[in-house]
Amino acid sequence: MATKTTRLGRTIRTFDTDIKTTSDYIKIPCPPPVGQTNGTRLGWTTDQIEQWLDYRSRWDGLKPLYENKKSTRTTEVITANRSVY
Repeated sequence: MATKTTRLGRTIRTFDTDIKTTSDYIKIPCPPPVGQTNGTRLGWTTDQIEQWLDYRSRWDGLKPLYENKKSTRTTEVITANRSVY
């Protein structure tokens, strides 16, 4: 069944809110047991949590480029992404 609702926002603003909210939430400690986070409690593996936090880190660097409407933001984002890989 098709739905028009997405899991993550598709605009710069809503995606920014979603990635920040989820990445902050999954790393909050949630005992018991001691050392468990909300991410592990929800069934995320350590690799999945690390990958999501990496997405957040990359997004934090790219967001200003997406928001810069006075320049060629698409070209700048593509160039910045190429330097990451």
